[in-house]
Amino acid sequence: LIRLGDDLNGGEDVQMGIVSWGLQCGDEDFPGVYARVGEHYDWIAKSVCELSDSPPSYLKCPTKPYPPGSPYDPVVDLTITIRFDDYRSETGWLLESIPDMRNIIFRSFGYYKSETTVDDYNSMSETVPVHSGRFYMLSLLDEFADGFCCQVGEGYFRVESAIDEYPIVETTPGILWSPHALRRAFYVSPPDEANPPSYVTIVVKLGEEADPGKFLLVALENVMYEALMLYEIRPFVTVSDSRSGVGTVVYSRTFQVPVLGTEFNRQRYNVMVYDDNEVSQASFEVYRGYPDPENLILAQDGSYGDKNNISRSFVMFKKQGIKPRTDLPDLIEPDPSESDGDDLTVHSGGSIPQYSMPLLLAALLSLIIGWRN
Repeated sequence: LIRLGDDLNGGEDVQMGIVSWGLQCGDEDFPGVYARVGEHYDWIAKSVCELSDSPPSYLKCPTKPYPPGSPYDPVVDLTITIRFDDYRSETGWLLESIPDMRNIIFRSFGYYKSETTVDDYNSMSETVPVHSGRFYMLSLLDEFADGFCCQVGEGYFRVESAIDEYPIVETTPGILWSPHALRRAFYVSPPDEANPPSYVTIVVKLGEEADPGKFLLVALENVMYEALMLYEIRPFVTVSDSRSGVGTVVYSRTFQVPVLGTEFNRQRYNVMVYDDNEVSQASFEVYRGYPDPENLILAQDGSYGDKNNISRSFVMFKKQGIKPRTDLPDLIEPDPSESDGDDLTVHSGGSIPQYSMPLLLAALLSLIIGWRN
């Protein structure tokens, strides 16, 4: 709904409303219903400021912080590969840098509608140059919130670096973690860096006589950015491009997961495990850096109560005004608001966050029936 101005070129036109619902379009006998744009101005301004790299000056958006590092840091080519389901036009994706959340590349819904945008396997690969030594977040977006695996196609995604032998993000089914999106964060190492500056090691071990195929999920979520630093589906029956080899069945997996360092200040992480083995469920341990007993952050045995999933959290925190120790990859400090006197604040929950469970359950059930890469 437009209010026309005096400028014949439309420079003074004002959009007053957006169609909410109606019968067909512009029916003179049946009025349409419009949402008043002015009522949602604050949300529109906030969204533009967050998502645009060049917002209009009249919105007075705050200046975005610059990412750590130097503009002269080595540039590395990332290759993002996505295999779609049968409805690829419903899928989009966005690559951003952390913590400034600058848009590096964006592919909107409908971008892959044409058959010329994909190969014979209904997949695409795109190479993007980025500065190394930084964190990035790949957001997989789905217009209808049903993901792109596994009901109408076996979709997946993968992120590879030109300087790494193995993928940064290994082949992962297109199962959403939250409504309409899966936000996967990762670190891009410089060419001469063997290990990330800050990382945790997660060791997951199956229970006795457990079926590897029934262990469904292990994830590490950064709460502030609502991003998954680790997201492994059925990791005990490994896929072809993994470090373990084609179709290898293992009973213990170790994940070295880059995490945000002390320059990011206080960060909370959730470790989540989903195991459908009924008799004996998986145990896991989280270490600060190298898996040494002195670096142990938390440990969870295979007792989940009457549920088949468990969530544990920990806080990585830099106290203001105190010089960080240099002998540890990260600082682990108690959360004063929740500490019960222990040296480290550790939390145990009974389930994976509720917002994601219905979608995860439906998708993971289809994986049990048989997902093939």
